[in-house]
Amino acid sequence: MHERDHYAGFWCRFLALIIDYNIVMLAMFPFFVVGGLIFPNAVLVEDPYGLFSTERVIEERVETVNHPDGSYSREEQQIVEKTVLGHWVYWYRDVIVGVDVGVHDGAQDSRTLIDPETREPLDWISYEDFILFVLLIYWTTLESSRHRASLGKRVLGIEVTNAEGAQLSWPQALGRNLGKLLSVMLLFVGFMMVGWTNRKQGLHDKMARCILVRR
Repeated sequence: MHERDHYAGFWCRFLALIIDYNIVMLAMFPFFVVGGLIFPNAVLVEDPYGLFSTERVIEERVETVNHPDGSYSREEQQIVEKTVLGHWVYWYRDVIVGVDVGVHDGAQDSRTLIDPETREPLDWISYEDFILFVLLIYWTTLESSRHRASLGKRVLGIEVTNAEGAQLSWPQALGRNLGKLLSVMLLFVGFMMVGWTNRKQGLHDKMARCILVRR
């Protein structure tokens, strides 16, 4: 039906994923601004890429931890005040652990939203709580439409079809995108299969009997 060279390869699909992720993230931003205005003590407003936010360090503490093997690690804790769009002010605890000598190598850091008064962690709603669900509905709806592609895929000329080259049904598109979870659970091997399978299919593509072609 299609020559191998017409199937969409790994890197063009990966680029389409990046485009789609950014489109969805930008589309969600206005909803969280409204949510932050209505529920200022429950919804976390984060501007894309930090373009409209500023940060300053309130407190800083550094400790050195010695390990039995003779190596040591350096732990730095900071309390950071972040202002978003000049309106919302949040406090975070940043922990940076860097290991200097011996078998321990590398660095690890984390950021936790905290209450400014009690310094206890806060579990507010953020876009990260919803983005995977929104992406699932976004991909499923657009890939089962007459365009057969999400916006990112359309930019790169990619279409998602069934094994016969026809338009997907909504349940079939849903099954394909849910199958990506299995590809992730298998340490992303399901995605890497695109690089060596005959029709450049990932595991989720094979499960849903789908192919991705470039027009």
